[in-house]
Amino acid sequence: MRYVILFLLLISSFSFAQKLKTKEEIKKVMKQYFSSIKTKDSITFYSLFYSNDVIWHGTYKDKTLEEERHHSHKLREVFTNTFKNFINDIAQNSVEIKYDNVKIIEDGRVASVNFDYSFWENSKMQNWGREIWTMVKFNNRWKITSVLFSMEKVKYNPQPPLKDRLKLN
Repeated sequence: MRYVILFLLLISSFSFAQKLKTKEEIKKVMKQYFSSIKTKDSITFYSLFYSNDVIWHGTYKDKTLEEERHHSHKLREVFTNTFKNFINDIAQNSVEIKYDNVKIIEDGRVASVNFDYSFWENSKMQNWGREIWTMVKFNNRWKITSVLFSMEKVKYNPQPPLKDRLKLN
């Protein structure tokens, strides 16, 4: 009986260590992602995606959607982009994306990564929201397969402090 318990403890600690390693690998991809945006390193940025077909879908949060509709009746509630367009669009500006409130769910082969972000241009926050990635482990590396995000413009609604955002989850 003692050996069975020892064996089970050994197996569970190995499993726990694997989960920690996997989450650290995913966090490394996140750091590379945000660093490559800040440094405008498109080569590294491109390497983080599974294929050229990865599409980004975004939607405005309620206050921004309401305010922006006053300026444009053709405003699309959900819009798409590509990672290549994104990195090219920000290439001429001083941009940084900050993130917190990260939640990673994974099984060793697929993962979802959820986090709050804020988009900064020339040291001033422009918008914020929630971003969700799906990922797959391919050739022993984690790759982003989809990006979904919400966006609230700061001029309509400032980002709540982290402690208030944590209460919502």
